Amino acid sequence: MYKVSELQNIDLPNDGLECSVKGKFYYRISDHGESGNNYVNCYVDDLSDNSSSKLFLSDEVGETVIDGDETFGMMVGGEFAYYDIDVELECVIKKTPQGLICATVEKLKLEKDGDSQVFSF
Repeated sequence: MYKVSELQNIDLPNDGLECSVKGKFYYRISDHGESGNNYVNCYVDDLSDNSSSKLFLSDEVGETVIDGDETFGMMVGGEFAYYDIDVELECVIKKTPQGLICATVEKLKLEKDGDSQVFSF
């Protein structure tokens, strides 16, 4: 299982790397994202203050979490968000000019304060 920061220095195959990743999950529902880029609001990183090591997930992943969530969402700064939640995911990682993205996600597990929930894709 990789941390996001460990993936930064790995030479990834062109078709991506199938792996497991652990970190902190973030997703905010916002209209502030860049037009045409659906990898803006949903990501995983190692630490809440580590902005340089992000693995971006599509907003569709975040929407699937919202649709099935029972526990983890909260209001942050007037926006509904998922913030600093432990996550493990099984996915295919690709490197793009904008950074690392999860091209596909098979399974995502959120955990906080002893509660956990698994989402399948």
